[in-house]
Amino acid sequence: MLAGVSLTFFFLARVYNFRLNGPIGLVLLCMALACTGVAVWMAMPGRRLGMIVGIISCSFALIIGAMGYLAWLVFGYHGEGASLAFSPDERYELFQGGGGGPGDIDYLGDVRIRTGKGLFAQESVVWTGEEDGPAPKTVRFTGSRQIEVVTDSGCTYRSTFDGDTLKVVPVHHVPRGADC
Repeated sequence: MLAGVSLTFFFLARVYNFRLNGPIGLVLLCMALACTGVAVWMAMPGRRLGMIVGIISCSFALIIGAMGYLAWLVFGYHGEGASLAFSPDERYELFQGGGGGPGDIDYLGDVRIRTGKGLFAQESVVWTGEEDGPAPKTVRFTGSRQIEVVTDSGCTYRSTFDGDTLKVVPVHHVPRGADC
């Protein structure tokens, strides 16, 4: 139980910007709840209280899991996005993010950086543009850990990122109608 809760908080803290932080943390939390319920049930054989606690805990885990999965589908899924550029060593990819989820009403076009594949793929936002605005004109790596985004209006935004945690500094959020 303690290990499951500890891993849950590790993934929800977004220390390493794993792409699937929320779903992984949710699965671990549900597993911890279900295992606790089964353990209580097994520790109290023949007692009605143990059975009730076990059933409630397992039911709670299923409800949390289902609600979390639906919330992730509606609010958290960003889709794959179009690839925009690769780093010189080809370990990192810049891509057009935003949109993709069934409940995504207010589309914000953004540029994200990604590394890795599968369960432990990492992803972070680099630049967020105007609502319903066009994609950036140019997106490229200017160094091994440096990114440059140029908009249609000629504004240039530069960021750096940590190669291990994929933390981007600064993350540029361009407000509606803003000039450079």
